[in-house]
Amino acid sequence: MEINNIVDEYFKWIKSNTKIKNKNGVNIITTPFALSNNDLIDIIVKKTENEIILSDDGETLFNLEISGVNITKRKKIFEKFLRSYGLSRTSKDEIIRKSSYQNIGRDINDFIQGILSIDDMFLTSSINVKHFFKEDVALFFEKNDFFPSPDIKLIGKNNLEYNIDYIINRTKTKKEKLIRIINSNNRDKIISAIFAFEDLEERNSENIIIFNNTERKLSSELENVLKNKKIELLNWTQKEKWIKEMIA
Repeated sequence: MEINNIVDEYFKWIKSNTKIKNKNGVNIITTPFALSNNDLIDIIVKKTENEIILSDDGETLFNLEISGVNITKRKKIFEKFLRSYGLSRTSKDEIIRKSSYQNIGRDINDFIQGILSIDDMFLTSSINVKHFFKEDVALFFEKNDFFPSPDIKLIGKNNLEYNIDYIINRTKTKKEKLIRIINSNNRDKIISAIFAFEDLEERNSENIIIFNNTERKLSSELENVLKNKKIELLNWTQKEKWIKEMIA
């Protein structure tokens, strides 16, 4: 299937599975993207004369709290997650993104990706875990004197912005490498990464997912999808093997 057809099918899937409703005067967009607890992401849309505010209505932090995740202890990394997606936290513990009528499509995409990322790194981690997975990857890279460029934003051909966890710059003999870190086997998070890579295909990069397989595995279906899309899957339990190949 041609890339344009894949993108069209992706957008068609989003449109046909997105529901919009007005409840007590509040506009709610229910997206087809599921969190780790299988709840779909709801976006509360608040309109003013000059801007649009996208809000999670406090659900993200509420889910973190009832899952036993102490954000106070991880305040710096949590705030880093928020900033990387242009999100902020209100005094009422809502996660919001301010938008404009001109950029609402792009900002909804960033909002969804941000909520999925927070869910992936925080809600799917053990309560007593010493480090979150993304921190583990950073520490492992540092231990091996490997310093690719972290937390880079790239714009795809559909004018959507994507957060890439690491970029390894190209050389005369090797292509640029784009790396996404994924902590859970949530299907929507994998599909989201695939779409990002495909929208960035004009960079002609090698695309990599580092997956935390210590407690959970990807389904054979998702593994086959990644293989067919020529996205390299690097399992965390085999890190001592693939880091040598990555550094070489």
